[in-house]
Amino acid sequence: MNRFARLCACSYLLLILLTSCRPDRLPEIHLSFTPQAVLVDGKQTIYYELDVVNILEDSIEITHLEIHRDELALLSVTGPALKQRATAVSLGPHDTATVYIELVAEGESGIRHLSHQFRAEVFTRSGPTSIMFDFDAEVSKFQPVVIGAPLGEGMWAAVYDPAWNRGHRRVRFPGSEKKFLPGRFAIDFIQLDSSGHYAQGDENQTANWFGYGQDVLAVADGIVVAARDDFDESPTLDAHPRYPAERATGNYVAIEIAASAFVFYEHLKPGSIRVSKGQRVRRGDVIAQLGFTGQSTGPHLHMHVSNDNAPLLSEGIAFVFDKFELIGRYDDFSAFGKERWDDEPVSIRSGERPPVNSVVRFGK
Repeated sequence: MNRFARLCACSYLLLILLTSCRPDRLPEIHLSFTPQAVLVDGKQTIYYELDVVNILEDSIEITHLEIHRDELALLSVTGPALKQRATAVSLGPHDTATVYIELVAEGESGIRHLSHQFRAEVFTRSGPTSIMFDFDAEVSKFQPVVIGAPLGEGMWAAVYDPAWNRGHRRVRFPGSEKKFLPGRFAIDFIQLDSSGHYAQGDENQTANWFGYGQDVLAVADGIVVAARDDFDESPTLDAHPRYPAERATGNYVAIEIAASAFVFYEHLKPGSIRVSKGQRVRRGDVIAQLGFTGQSTGPHLHMHVSNDNAPLLSEGIAFVFDKFELIGRYDDFSAFGKERWDDEPVSIRSGERPPVNSVVRFGK
């Protein structure tokens, strides 16, 4: 056998060995909810989750994820950046991991089609081998729900960050057949003074928080579909009970403002709810007062919009405010409540979602 023939034979054997190591199936990918886009800082921002299911009999480790729109790369993550987005990257046989994705389309708009490419190592009996698996997703044509001010005058921190592991964006609640993510687009509003503090004097005293007792407003015309007012309130933060997930809302009001669009206002002050189920409300009506009930670390208003009248077992949908004034933001959230925010030129935003940990004012 000449050298060329031997080389061909070796290459053929190597191909057989590599092929035999590869699984005959690939992990499955499922969308938990159709991706929806929302405008933040004038840029299209898309939120969604991918569930990666290891249907193999071998363990795998996800090593890389790339997301493209046509030929344009929107995201490429590996290592710690990938681990930060995923509930797990190492999956045993039949395990599932959720990957949380937020895409910002710099200078782009109207994204409709997204291509995903995962890379992983499969640990077979013959040793590890690399695999790639793809998934395509369509971005929903859903237009974000447009709402008015949930609160009155003052400076309000719009507190949220998709990267927080225990933030609303990452907390899914198990139903009978699937998990729900009601807080996908949720925002916590905390009132600040001009120096960036959220309380006067002893911040352990609930009543010392600037936002405590402030009026909560209907953000649109609608019908009250739920009102709960059976939670007590602790006079101090230290004495606040630890509530389980199923009692996270505290006292709350839900208002249906359109078909499959329900606004939830949570952690309301006991005895302050002014509306009842079945009542029609108008935009700007006072419906309750900001309080400190349920699963909360301090007085604030939790607000989200979802697709069903269920505070936990529904899917959070995109919403924007018709108008707000952006005055600053906390690039370093460790300074929150201690120092004034990072100022920036005051701007009026219309049809947008407040940026992450920004400080806003609402118009009348």
